[in-house]
Amino acid sequence: MKKYIDKFFSALPFAFILYHVIASTYSFNHIKVLAKISANYLLSMILKRLFVRQRRTKNFKFEEWSIPDKLTFLKTHYSFPSSHAMFYVKYLTLFPYKTVMFLCCVGTISRVYFQHHRIDEVLVAIGFVVIFEIIYLYIKFFY
Repeated sequence: MKKYIDKFFSALPFAFILYHVIASTYSFNHIKVLAKISANYLLSMILKRLFVRQRRTKNFKFEEWSIPDKLTFLKTHYSFPSSHAMFYVKYLTLFPYKTVMFLCCVGTISRVYFQHHRIDEVLVAIGFVVIFEIIYLYIKFFY
């Protein structure tokens, strides 16, 4: 059962993104959401390559998730900061609803529980999102 819960919360960001890709054909607001989520993911990949921290756990295996060779540049084995935690916090800032809050909180906690990340990696990822959100809002309102 744990394996399925882990896979659910690992795949949930992709399900959210797929929803917004489909919904963007009907509403321009979903394109804005996709742009913000994409910027968040790009920031995550830059930070992972900047800090280069290897995963500490041997429980985490990529074999189950087959990624096409053309998309390997999107994949990284580095653990710091947690891309999923950054996604969940950013998504929560975009959609502050109770159901989204529940899914994002459980999804973030699951990254530590299933030993994909250490607690400090998740907390720093949350901190990065908060800092960059403050910078974004400052630029948006004062410039």
